[in-house]
Amino acid sequence: MDIVRRDGEVVTFESQDGAVLSIEVDGRPYRIAFPNLKPLTEIRDHAPDINPDEIAAVLGYSVTSFDGDPIYHGRMDGSELSYEVVDAEDKVTMLVASFGEVQPGRYAAATEALVRTSSCRF
Repeated sequence: MDIVRRDGEVVTFESQDGAVLSIEVDGRPYRIAFPNLKPLTEIRDHAPDINPDEIAAVLGYSVTSFDGDPIYHGRMDGSELSYEVVDAEDKVTMLVASFGEVQPGRYAAATEALVRTSSCRF
């Protein structure tokens, strides 16, 4: 597993509808729709060798729990770490982003890291 920090700019939105995060990975543009982001707790469903605790530690963000389930906090108050698979060729590449409702009716997102692994489970 390779974790490459991205520290992207924080982007705010008034609604999740139609909101996208645009990034470039290895020279190729990607557009991630916010409803497609999955909680970081599910990342092992795509790559069993990825440890979400390690990702949070590398990024320096806290992990708490609620009813025994981990909560991976993101950069902004009210945000959590989420991910989306952006490339599944030789190595599976996943974007990790902070995303959440940071004020009532106001959402924010920021790219945090790219995680690459050679294992995948689709």
